[in-house]
Parts: sequence; C-alpha cells; structure tokens
Amino acid sequence: MKIVVNPDDLKKLASSFSAEADRMASIDHRLRSLVAGLDWETRQKTNVDKMLGALGKESWKLINTSEVLSNYLSEKAVKF
Repeated sequence: MKIVVNPDDLKKLASSFSAEADRMASIDHRLRSLVAGLDWETRQKTNVDKMLGALGKESWKLINTSEVLSNYLSEKAVKF
C-alpha cells in the first residue's frame, strides 16, 4: 500500500501551526499587560508575577514547538 502525501495539505497545516503560535504569543502579551496594570502591592501579595512567569515559560515552550513544527512541515512540503 502506497502512502500519498499532499504537499498542499502540509503547507496548510504548517500555516495553521504558525498562526496558532502567533495567537498564543498574543494571549501571553495580553496577560502580561493585564498583570502590569495591577499595583505593585497587589502583585506582591497575590504572587501573580511568579505564577505568570511560570505560565509564560510553559506558553513559550508551546509557541516555540509550534513554530518548529510549522517549519518542519513547510520543509517537508517542499520535498514532496
């Protein structure tokens, strides 16, 4: 049985991963902006900066992985 790969499907998927990575980065930015709007005492007492830092670290891992996957799929689409 032969496996058929459609390069256009790979390109569309790569584009989707890239677009979603951009959306995740935008969400991360909005969350940071919201927290930045809090006064320092509230931020200190709620420990929100530390939690946001942990969230940001994980979200950037996901964003970077999505971009890597997007690039990988784009390269594969060219090869097919």
